[in-house]
Amino acid sequence: RPYHATSIGKAMVAGMNEKRMQKLLSRLELTDFTANTITDAVALLPELKLVRARGYAFDDEEIVKGVRCVGVPLFAIHGEVVGAVSLSAPAHRMPTERINEIVAALSAIARQVTAARAASASHRPKTPGPRAPASTKP
Repeated sequence: RPYHATSIGKAMVAGMNEKRMQKLLSRLELTDFTANTITDAVALLPELKLVRARGYAFDDEEIVKGVRCVGVPLFAIHGEVVGAVSLSAPAHRMPTERINEIVAALSAIARQVTAARAASASHRPKTPGPRAPASTKP
């Protein structure tokens, strides 16, 4: 998976705890897709720290020339990253001036998904314990 070259991948990796992030990065092959792809782990780390600090990732034609993407992480109730949501568009339709607007919309979606997951989890039946022995009365 091209975690290093997509906004959704960078959003997910940046949302991981440091140990999990380092473990994943040590196994990644940083494939070059376009001239903008980050292919050096030393250069990728500051990018991931920036993503973590600002709360969103940006793919500026890093996996497909002419396409930009913005992504935000999805978190479980306990704070672990469980996915991400992103928007991709032709670069000419996603000027950098629109990034804040897109981030706000994606962040609202992420909050809604998190709330829905939390509500769903709270309504799931708990795992049943041991069953009482069946009655032997006729």
